[in-house]
Amino acid sequence: MNNYDEIMEDVNIVSLDPNYVNELNFIDDSKEELGNEDVIEHSYIVGTHHDYKQINTIPEQKFNDICNSNGKQKRRLFADQNERTREQTKIKRMLGQNYTGYHREGKSVFHNTIREKRTLKPACTSIYCASSKNRHCNRFKENERQSMFDDFWKCSWDEKKTYCTNLVSKQIKKQETLAAGEASRRNFSYIYHLKSGDMKFVVCKTMFQNTLGLNEWMVKNWLDSSNQVGELSIKKKKITGSVEVAVDEHNMKQNDRAQKELTKYTLEEHQDEISPQKSISMRYDHLNSWFDSLAKMPSHYCRQKTNRIYLEGPFISKMNVYSAYLQKCVEDSVENPLSRRIFSIIMEKRNLSIFQPSKYMIYQDICDKCSSYGVNQVCDDDYQEHMKQKDRAQEEITKDTLDAQAYKKNVFTMNLQVVKLCPALNSNALYYSSKLKVHNFTVYNLAPEHQCSSYWLDESEGMLESSVFTSLIIKHLTLNCIKKSTTQSNNDIILYSNGCGYQNRNVLLSNALLKFAIQNNIVIEQKFLVEGHTQLPCDSVHSAIESVLKNKEIYLPSDYVKLTKIARQKPNPYESTLMAHSDFQDYKDIMFYKSIRPGKSKGDPEVRDIRAIKYDPTTQKIYFKLNFDDEYQEIPKYHKAKKKIDINKEVTRLYQNRMVLSFSKWSDLQKLKIVLPRDVHDFYDNLPHKHELKTTCKFAKD
Repeated sequence: MNNYDEIMEDVNIVSLDPNYVNELNFIDDSKEELGNEDVIEHSYIVGTHHDYKQINTIPEQKFNDICNSNGKQKRRLFADQNERTREQTKIKRMLGQNYTGYHREGKSVFHNTIREKRTLKPACTSIYCASSKNRHCNRFKENERQSMFDDFWKCSWDEKKTYCTNLVSKQIKKQETLAAGEASRRNFSYIYHLKSGDMKFVVCKTMFQNTLGLNEWMVKNWLDSSNQVGELSIKKKKITGSVEVAVDEHNMKQNDRAQKELTKYTLEEHQDEISPQKSISMRYDHLNSWFDSLAKMPSHYCRQKTNRIYLEGPFISKMNVYSAYLQKCVEDSVENPLSRRIFSIIMEKRNLSIFQPSKYMIYQDICDKCSSYGVNQVCDDDYQEHMKQKDRAQEEITKDTLDAQAYKKNVFTMNLQVVKLCPALNSNALYYSSKLKVHNFTVYNLAPEHQCSSYWLDESEGMLESSVFTSLIIKHLTLNCIKKSTTQSNNDIILYSNGCGYQNRNVLLSNALLKFAIQNNIVIEQKFLVEGHTQLPCDSVHSAIESVLKNKEIYLPSDYVKLTKIARQKPNPYESTLMAHSDFQDYKDIMFYKSIRPGKSKGDPEVRDIRAIKYDPTTQKIYFKLNFDDEYQEIPKYHKAKKKIDINKEVTRLYQNRMVLSFSKWSDLQKLKIVLPRDVHDFYDNLPHKHELKTTCKFAKD
């Protein structure tokens, strides 16, 4: 049974909670047999269950091991040199640790010689050094020598060599000790120093070597090699074709093979011929230029891979991208395209990935601390404390869910869906053109009806900033907790979210919620889940939307709104709204608090450390918790605004006009009209944009 069958068998037996809309998608790049081309494919299990604890806490490496449970080692794109035994031995030797070394017996090499770790050797006990005025061996205490030793063996070999050679000076020997007429092999004397602070003090060779944990031959070789720098002679070697190449005598052996190859040809006979090396270089350049021409977008939600660049596509797999590259090679008459494996390596080197809703891939939702613990970079105590906080957050949301089910509180979860693109078609024309970005902010009610609202906006109507999210949250609370008469009207409100700063945990939103709480006499609480473990019930909404979007063609942002409404039928359809720039308010003028940071000085708690915030209409103050088990504390008074703010002050509009697109993006969208129906052309024609491409010209000086 292969990996594909094993994973699908595991997927089929997974039991999911029926209270939420869940989905498991198996994305299979290729089920073909791997041949000599060494095609490296990844298959992902995508799960959206908000409390699928057993899987969500599996580090990426362990997850990959589970997926490859047939006992075969998974091939990597890049070899990790540090994991090899020889490399680990080199590192241990460089750091002065004990290691298993090599020794040779005849033609055989054995890796079984135990080498003890480097230790600080005894200080100099020479009577001459103790009485000498020119040597200062007795100046250095044991703790000072130990500190020098420890710092020295934290360095690399090059740093050790530089440090050592800088502490040794060379001078012409002062006297001859041989009889007249006899030649001495020693021409110089070495003066050894150790540093105390910024001062150098002369010590004997034994004191120097014992303090740094070095032997005599190691020091001698470092000094000899440093003295030979710049003394290598340069010779000239004549090559066929009247070309003279300067060859460093030190590198002659390394260059022999290349020189023999060069002598096979003359420059006159082969000046028009493209060498294999140049051909490969040209194919590399062609692939890189093709990657440059593809439309891309930066990382949006993958917190583990914020340096990734995503190809807009539409691409569904790495094989799909490679097929597009092969088609480009045919169009450009490029013979012998690069292999699939080389293609994958270059794609990985450029940090390129396929844009998919990867937020729902199980292994990518692992937090930094869990991943670090999986590779022994986090101690057990810190990890256990982290898991304790995660479990406590899940207990908190479970408790509040029961209150919501009993109509005692209004409990909402909210999150931003991974960015969507418009238009979204299966057309090659979309590969090279930038598309319009569309966002969906979802608010999900944990009451039995599971009412849910999705607020869609494209980048021409608003940006992802604090006032936009604040406007959406206040709008939703007003419609569903104040104006709408339900069994939950006038109940306290609890908002669950992740800890994203500009979206959910910032002073702008806090001031707006305090104003809302005072005006409507409602206690509001914000609660934040632990980073990396932010699975929320509203994520099931995004999963359902992703399902209904499969194989659908999107021409306008409003198409997302229509498809969202049919993504769920029971217990009731999702509410979906297309937002305009006029719907957003500017809350910067209503600032009861200048900051919500719990502390003030360096080392004090910061905003990101807050686990819960409470807005009390009675005291008209903001309170915070650093842990769910703590009591609420008041935000420090020095963060309050000096001027008194009018509660009834009206907020102004955030945007007076739609957002202006760059000329290049607008031009790309115009090119896409050839694959769009005529009745949607007006939307793209009327998008606000700059009217010329902004360029920078540099003029050469005369």
